[in-house]
Amino acid sequence: MSLREFLAELRHRGVLKVATVYLASGVVVLEAAGGQYLVRGGAQMVIEGDWKPTRLVIFEFPSQAAAQSFYVSPAYQSLKALRQEASSANIVGVEGV
Repeated sequence: MSLREFLAELRHRGVLKVATVYLASGVVVLEAAGGQYLVRGGAQMVIEGDWKPTRLVIFEFPSQAAAQSFYVSPAYQSLKALRQEASSANIVGVEGV
């Protein structure tokens, strides 16, 4: 099993300055690790069920090793602390096709 795609649901806490720094720097760190955003916020429409997502982000990496390397990297760990200050999250890895 190779988990290369990730879905994150974020709930912002209203710390706009911190969120702005995270958003600007996060894309640079993600892309440096070979990752790319597929969805980054935007309009949503619940098709079925009672899920009420706030902000959805979908991103992918060329391999599971690249994803793991990104997540534990010092560059992302400092950004992760900012993200956790500005929001709470549920993040899952998904095996792609």
